Amino acid sequence: MVGEASAGSIQLTLKNLSGRRKNVDALFYLEPILAKEENVSAHRAFEKLFLTAKTFNDGVVFSRREGRSTEKSSFAVCFGKDSEFELCLNRTELLKRPLGTSSLTENADFVPTKAEGEYFCPDLCFGGKTGIVLPPYSQKSVTLFFAY
Repeated sequence: MVGEASAGSIQLTLKNLSGRRKNVDALFYLEPILAKEENVSAHRAFEKLFLTAKTFNDGVVFSRREGRSTEKSSFAVCFGKDSEFELCLNRTELLKRPLGTSSLTENADFVPTKAEGEYFCPDLCFGGKTGIVLPPYSQKSVTLFFAY
């Protein structure tokens, strides 16, 4: 959305209905597109070539590379307070061909996000994974926040 600001969140609540402790990984996946709809419709993959990702302690900011457009646009993603998570920003590492989204549970190169840095690859995405420990007969929630 060019020229507009918006924010939101996605909350996942997990319940353990068993009498045993459960260790669960929650994975959030998205592909940011920061271009006008007509440009994306014309050539989606081409528009994704011009994105960068900057990681910081609590999340990621996706932006269009300088010089590509006069439009200023970015998309920020972060987990809620006290959520430790790992991150993968490369779509081809996360989605194994020809399996597509069914391969999201495979072992991709997730790395802890405590390091700050700037990343560019031709196919950026956000793959954020967090571990959740569920004691018997309990529930816990994890929240992903975003702004654009």
